[in-house]
Amino acid sequence: MRKVVALFGSSRAEPGSEAYARAYAFGRVIGERGFDLVTGGYGGVMEAA
Repeated sequence: MRKVVALFGSSRAEPGSEAYARAYAFGRVIGERGFDLVTGGYGGVMEAA
């Protein structure tokens, strides 16, 4: 069975912002731990993750 995490968040977060950096770090950790990450597919936090 696959392990999946869904993330939806602000599409207004810009590269360089704290929200963008945190989402990127979150996505990286999730991937490193073997989870698939599903996002809303838009920009901002979802793009960063």
